[in-house]
Amino acid sequence: MLLQCLHGPLLCVASWREFQLKKIQHFLHALPLLFGLLLAFGAIPYYHWIEYGCHIVPHTDSELLTVLLFVVLPIGLSMVIITARMLKVYLKVRASAFASSKWSFGVTKAGKLQKEVFWQCLSYMMAFYISWPILFSVYLASVDQNCPFGLALAAALCAPLQGFSNFLV
Repeated sequence: MLLQCLHGPLLCVASWREFQLKKIQHFLHALPLLFGLLLAFGAIPYYHWIEYGCHIVPHTDSELLTVLLFVVLPIGLSMVIITARMLKVYLKVRASAFASSKWSFGVTKAGKLQKEVFWQCLSYMMAFYISWPILFSVYLASVDQNCPFGLALAAALCAPLQGFSNFLV
């Protein structure tokens, strides 16, 4: 998902060319992989088993900071970054379509492109938002008590569908 959030803004908003993006392609692939590995391996001492998987369960106040660092901040920042980047791409395309509409009569290709970009940006965001808020709410519900069956079932259905929803987009 991070690659999609960088690819569009770099090409559309920052006016990069495809060959410029290919020069840093390996870095763009390594960055989320390295970030994910650091989060996963850094939290190993804090993992505990809860009903359906491993989670960081805060037993003390010091472990609350661990939950904030390894769970809340990465997911929250991802949501903010994805939303901001997709909004920036859409607004750039919208501004371009508006600027070009002054010189045309009737329906333009720019207006159609604007709608297509809007729906594509929304699709990328929804692929992320369909699964992660549900998984995050299940995590929060299971920290202090047993998770309600409905939430656990939703997590069991949504977790494997993350890749599938990206595939559909």
